Amino acid sequence: MVGNLSTAPKKLEKVLVVSRHDTSQIKDVLAAAGFTVVDGDPDFILCYGGDGTVLFSEMKYPTVPKLIIKTSRACRKCDYSLDELKTILSAVREGSYCLHKKLKLETEAKGRKLVGLNEIQIHPKLPTYAVRFSLSVDGEELEDLIGDGVIVATPFGSTGYYKATGGKRFSDGIGISFNNLHNRNVESFVVPEDSTVKLTVSRGPAWLLADNDEHLIELGAKDSVTIKKSGSTANFIYVSAQNLGVPTELGAGEKGLLKIGHRGARAYEPENTLSSFKRAIELGVDAVELDVRKTRDNEIVVIHNADVNKTTDGSGSVSDFTLEEIQKFVIEKGEHIPTLGEVLDFVGKRVKVLVELKETGIEEKVLDVIREKGLTENVIIISFHEEALRKVRELNDKVATGLIYVRHKNPLQSALELKAEYLLPLYRFTHSANVRKAHEKGLKVIVWTINTPEEAAEYKKKGVDGIATDRPDILNS
Repeated sequence: MVGNLSTAPKKLEKVLVVSRHDTSQIKDVLAAAGFTVVDGDPDFILCYGGDGTVLFSEMKYPTVPKLIIKTSRACRKCDYSLDELKTILSAVREGSYCLHKKLKLETEAKGRKLVGLNEIQIHPKLPTYAVRFSLSVDGEELEDLIGDGVIVATPFGSTGYYKATGGKRFSDGIGISFNNLHNRNVESFVVPEDSTVKLTVSRGPAWLLADNDEHLIELGAKDSVTIKKSGSTANFIYVSAQNLGVPTELGAGEKGLLKIGHRGARAYEPENTLSSFKRAIELGVDAVELDVRKTRDNEIVVIHNADVNKTTDGSGSVSDFTLEEIQKFVIEKGEHIPTLGEVLDFVGKRVKVLVELKETGIEEKVLDVIREKGLTENVIIISFHEEALRKVRELNDKVATGLIYVRHKNPLQSALELKAEYLLPLYRFTHSANVRKAHEKGLKVIVWTINTPEEAAEYKKKGVDGIATDRPDILNS
């Protein structure tokens, strides 16, 4: 699926600056950072401007990675503000970046092909004539539609024209939204990214256009159009919050709410797997949360339940199997139960990691793995088990800890006695007064597990420092 982060960035040295603004200051910063500003054959392109600058750059240089510096802060997925430039360039120079591969769409009609980054549109050629058309997606038909056309959008474009015509932002697939239909009320919808959209015009004239192509195709009666995922992707340079200088301690502040992927992104991928953590990082989390238990041969594995029945094709208790045995069980999509070490190797310092101790007696082993990976300052150990947190603090006074609870007589007092830094209550039992009292004692509050934008907005207003969610994309708005 498109949208993956590359894991092996190449060294970037030559940069082409594309902008309608004065670029002298930017070029000076690039030169000071050790980059060579060129007029052609760049390793990457620095786009300074708005959406039009990005589209122009992608049209002219479709295979070259883009670093987007926005003149507005309306969209912040793969783009950054000018005041972040020096820090970003330092990370890029050191190779501390990834390439975010973005889905593009291609459309074909009358023997010609166009490619779009945000969307493909069918639009009336003349304002006095509505377009009459039929549309099908993978065999499902919508017939005899009359209006100002249709927008077929990528996730990258879902916050633009697609949203303006009634579509809702989405993170996976292809979105279809209708522009001012006159004869029917058809809601926007999203289909899998491998779908093929077919459209037939019964009355025109109309334009077929792609936002990333300067050409137009005129459509008339009986002309047919196909729209599908392009064989090419757009490549955008992504620098994680960790490499942008976000404070090493968790918590809201000038950088905003902490976004945590609960067991990765378990609404989209099998929980507690490498693919789930990968997806969470792609969706822009600041941290991922995972659960650990011990095998029969004292290896630390990442799994929530005490048995393997729910998430794998096997059955039995985790503690009854050796590591070799337990990793033979297959999870959905061909995944296997990873070790804590494997997950830490994969995540590295790209985002924080919240490690939940699901049982006692594993504290020393877990700390050993974290220390071996050199990630003591990047990990927060959390647990319902107060005795486990007490043991962690006895063994290591540098690693951060947090107390998880649903109902508790005095969680604030317990957290202070445990020398913990975080409280992690079930969100339904968290009130503004609780948050304020925790902050007064120097504790930060992370709530779990919120999976709707409405609830996320509510708890942001209550002042929580972080939200754990199965659907990290709900925290991006």
